[in-house]
Amino acid sequence: MTKIRLLGKPTALAGLITVILLVLAIQPIFVPYLTGTADGLAHKYRLVNFHEALNEGTLRPRWVGNAVLGYGAPIYIFNYSVPYYLIDAIYRAGFSIQTSAQLYAAL
Repeated sequence: MTKIRLLGKPTALAGLITVILLVLAIQPIFVPYLTGTADGLAHKYRLVNFHEALNEGTLRPRWVGNAVLGYGAPIYIFNYSVPYYLIDAIYRAGFSIQTSAQLYAAL
């Protein structure tokens, strides 16, 4: 009897097709404007303030001093912090805030 192999060894062609499909899937993320978001600009504003707080030496920022007409707001208490740290690491690697957020979304 002959055995039928459903899953063979991955080939270079399969890898190339996978990469092409992934590039096509994440390509809409990399546009110069914000699409389909209600608070995308607010997140960019928070990213800039998070980066400034880290530069000031605050390891776990909780307060956005520039928010609410300069009075401040405890925004980071209610948001997850890990994405902000990851996007800040991408930003420190030399990318812009926009590109850093897009790369994080692509990941």
